[in-house]
Amino acid sequence: MKGRKVKILYLGVFIVASCMVYILQKRDDSNIVMEQQKESREAEWKIEEDDEAAAGSNLFHSSSMTVGNNSLFAVDIGRYGGKPVDEGKACYIYQRKAGEWSAFAFNSTYGELFQKNKISNLIYRDGYIYYVLSGAEKGQIYRVPEEEGYTGHGRPTTLEWLSWCDSNFYIYQGEIYFKYHDYKGRYFVKSTLDGEKREELYADNQEDTARFDYTIGGGCLYLKDGEQILGINLKTGGRKSFETEAEYIDGLYYENGCLYVYDSVNGQIYQMDVGTGSELELIEGEILLDCVWIYDGYLYYVEDKKEQREFYGILKAVNLTTKAVFSWGTVPFARHPCDARLEVAEGHVMADFVVKKDNGAREYKYLEKEIGEITEALYKGSVEMQDKAKTEGEIKTIVIQNGNQSDGRKIVEEDDETAIGKNLSWSTYSTEGNGCIYSTEWRICDGEPPKEKVEDNYANIYRLKDGKWKLFAKNSATEEDDGDIEISVSNLAYYNGYLYYIFLRDSEPQMGSSGKDYSICRVSEQGGIVESLAKCNGSFFIYQDEIYYADWKKGIKQYFRMKTDGSDKELIYFDNDNREDYWKFCFTVGGGCFYLQDGEQIVEMDLENGIRRLFNVNIKENVERMVYEAGNLYAVCDNRRIVWQLDVKTGNAKILTESGVDSRIHDGYLYYAEWEEQERKILYNFKAMNLETGESIQWNSICSETHFSCGIEVLDDQVIIHCAFKGKDEEDKEVYEEKQYFRKKINEIVKTY
Repeated sequence: MKGRKVKILYLGVFIVASCMVYILQKRDDSNIVMEQQKESREAEWKIEEDDEAAAGSNLFHSSSMTVGNNSLFAVDIGRYGGKPVDEGKACYIYQRKAGEWSAFAFNSTYGELFQKNKISNLIYRDGYIYYVLSGAEKGQIYRVPEEEGYTGHGRPTTLEWLSWCDSNFYIYQGEIYFKYHDYKGRYFVKSTLDGEKREELYADNQEDTARFDYTIGGGCLYLKDGEQILGINLKTGGRKSFETEAEYIDGLYYENGCLYVYDSVNGQIYQMDVGTGSELELIEGEILLDCVWIYDGYLYYVEDKKEQREFYGILKAVNLTTKAVFSWGTVPFARHPCDARLEVAEGHVMADFVVKKDNGAREYKYLEKEIGEITEALYKGSVEMQDKAKTEGEIKTIVIQNGNQSDGRKIVEEDDETAIGKNLSWSTYSTEGNGCIYSTEWRICDGEPPKEKVEDNYANIYRLKDGKWKLFAKNSATEEDDGDIEISVSNLAYYNGYLYYIFLRDSEPQMGSSGKDYSICRVSEQGGIVESLAKCNGSFFIYQDEIYYADWKKGIKQYFRMKTDGSDKELIYFDNDNREDYWKFCFTVGGGCFYLQDGEQIVEMDLENGIRRLFNVNIKENVERMVYEAGNLYAVCDNRRIVWQLDVKTGNAKILTESGVDSRIHDGYLYYAEWEEQERKILYNFKAMNLETGESIQWNSICSETHFSCGIEVLDDQVIIHCAFKGKDEEDKEVYEEKQYFRKKINEIVKTY
C-alpha cells in the first residue's frame, strides 16, 4: 500500500512537472509569436522594382490563354479567332499555331465530375504550360511540357501535379504563389516551379470569400484583410495596411508601384500608390464582368452600355500614368451578353462575347487589335482633346508670336528665389550651403586635402567645412551589378538641410544614352543614408518646396513634380515624342510657370491654373539646357552654341551670344566661354555679361594647343573654371587627365561694370 502511495505521489509530481513544462513552453511559444509579430510591425516597409509583373491572374479573372514558342494556347471553346474545337470539353487546352487550331492537352476526368471541372489560369514558362484544373470546391495546379501535348485516341497528356489551390495562382520571379483554405482559415504559399519545395508566407483564420483577393509584386504580397488591404514585404517581413474606398474587393493586381483594386459590385476600379497609400478612383460606372485587364502601364476594359433596346460593349484603354482614356472599338448586341472576356496576349488585346439566341444557340463575337495601334491612338487622341479643352473650355492656350499676345494677359509672378538645380552648364559638380561647399572634386577650392583615400571617379561627394575637405557621401555600384558599370554624380543642389544630386548608374555605357539609369538622390547635411527619390532623365529643379523632373515612360517624355522627400509624385505634362534620347529634351521652372520646348516653340504652362502659352521663337535646333530668372527664359542650343533670351512678359526673343563653350546664369549675369583659333592654338575667352545692359567683359583667358574640356561653376561668391587637358593613356590613346582650376571672386568681376 505504501509503495502504491509512493507511485501515485511520483505520478502526481510528474504530471505537475509536465504541466509546468507545458505552461512554460506555451509561454515561450507565445513570446516567440509576439516577438515575430513585433518584428514584422517594426520591420521596414520597402518596395522593390520588378523586371516584369506577375503572370497569371489579373485584375479580376484568371488568364484563359497564354503565348509561348510562337503558339497561342487557349481554353474553353477556342473562341480566340477560330471556330470551337471539340466544343463542350471544358478540360481541354487548345493550341493555335500557324493560324490553325488543334487540341493540345486535356485532363482525364470521368462521370459528373467531368462536367464540373474546367481549366483556367494558363501561364507559359520555360517550356511548360501551367494551369489550374478547378472543380466544385478546390483547384489543382498542373503543368505539361509544350513539346508533348495531346496524344489523341483517348490517352491523357503527360501531366505533372504540383499542388492544391483555390482557384488561381501567380508566377513571379521564378516561383509559384498561390492560396488555399480549409475550415481553420486561409494560407498563402509559394513553391518552386516543379512544386517540390514549398514555404508558407502568411496564414490567418479569416473566412475565405473572394476568388481573387490577393496579388504579388514589388517584392510584396498584398491580400484582402477585412475591409482593408494588408501588404507584407517578403524579405524584411515589414507590413503596411491600406484603406480603400472599394465597397467590395473582388480583384487585386500590382504593377509599377501601384496596386489596383476592383469593386465589381459598383463597377469601380481604384489605383493605389503603395508607397504613400494614396488612392485614386480610375473608373466609375458599368464595367462588363470579366472584362478588365492591366498590362504594361495601361488598363483595358469594356464599358457596358444600353440604349433603348440595344446593347453595346465599348472597348476602352486608360493610360495609368496620364489617366487619358481612349475608345478603340464598339461591339453591338441584340441582347445582353451572357459571357464575355477581355485579355492581353501576343502583343494584342483580345475581346470575345457570347450571346444566347431565342432558340438556345450561341452567337460569338470577337474583336482583336494590336497594342501599338491602341496606345498610339490613345496619345494622339488625348493630346487633341487636351488642346481642344484648353482652347474652348476654361483652360485655354494663348499664342505669342513676334512679341504680340493674341488673347489675354499673363501676369508673371516674381520669385523670392530662382529655382535651384541644373543651369545652362552641361553639368553641375559643386554647390554651396550652410557655410559649406560640396563637390565631386575637392581641388576646386582652397582647403586642406582629405586624409582618406581619394577615388577619382566623380561618384563620391566631398565637403569643405572649416577649411578641411572630407569625404561626405560615397556612391558605388551594387553587388548585383556585373561587367562594365559607369557610375557618377552630378547636378548638386543644396536645399533646406539636404544635398540633392543626380546619381548615374549605367549598366551599358557602351550603348550610349540608351543604357543610362539616372536617379534623383538626397542625403542630409548631417550625413547618413542616401535616399533615392525618383528615376529621371538626368536633371531636376527645386522650386517652391517641390522637385520638378522628367523621365521616359513607355517611350513618352513625361514631366513630374514631387515633394522634396519624394512623396506625392504628380504628372504635370507629357509629350508624345518617342525619340529615346535623354539629352534631347529639357525644361525649367520659374515665375509660377513650367517651360519646355515643343518643336520650334516654347511651351509655358501656368502651374496654378494650367493655362498654356506658346512662344513662336522659331528655334531650329534642339534646346538642351534652359533656366528661368527674373522674368526671362534663357536657353542653350548646343548645335550652334547659341545662348538666347526670351522675355516671357512680351514674348520677345534675342540671341545673347554664339560659339559658346559653357555658360551659367547667376544673379543677373551670364558667365560664359567663347573660343577662337589662332595660329595652331586655341584661345578660350571667359566672359561675363550684364543681362540688364547687355554689356560684356572678359575676365580670364586660356590658350592651348588643342581643344580641352571645360566647365563653369558659380558659387555664391566666386566663379570657377575647371579644365581637363588631353593626355595619353597606357595604350597611347588620348584621354582627359590633366586638370586645372581657375577661380575669381564675383565682386572682382562685376565691379568693372
